[in-house]
Amino acid sequence: MKIQAGVFAGALAIALAGCTDSVNDTGFAGLAQQTAEVEQSRFQQPEPGDTLAFPEDWGPHPQHRIEWWYLTANLETQNGRPLGLQWTQFRQALKPRPANAKPPEASAWPLDAAWMAHAAVSFEGEHWFEEKLARGDLGHAGARADPLQVWLDDWRLV
Repeated sequence: MKIQAGVFAGALAIALAGCTDSVNDTGFAGLAQQTAEVEQSRFQQPEPGDTLAFPEDWGPHPQHRIEWWYLTANLETQNGRPLGLQWTQFRQALKPRPANAKPPEASAWPLDAAWMAHAAVSFEGEHWFEEKLARGDLGHAGARADPLQVWLDDWRLV
């Protein structure tokens, strides 16, 4: 009887150890929590009156905390049936970099930004999607302005 009580108490302790308050959503892959210590003021903020210069502004802005590239298309099949496509790629900075900074050297160790891509297709009332996450420091993800290139592994906007 003592052995059964001990087994029950041990199982109960393990089960209760897994019961914790739910953690609040911390944003894109939990990075908001991990980068909270980096002062927002260290990142450049868009200001009224800022001018855009293309093609440079199609590319990345490492001095900003977050940016994204977004593409949507409402198409028709050869039979005239509607087809919706959507692709978005996000860059979440973990530390600010100067606007004129060159991309970091390829290395397995530094991490200045994380990237996420989301793709979706809508067709005849159905919706399919896929997401990918990557680090940019080894070339798995990134963006260039001229010519426009945005990629995450084998997903590419060119």
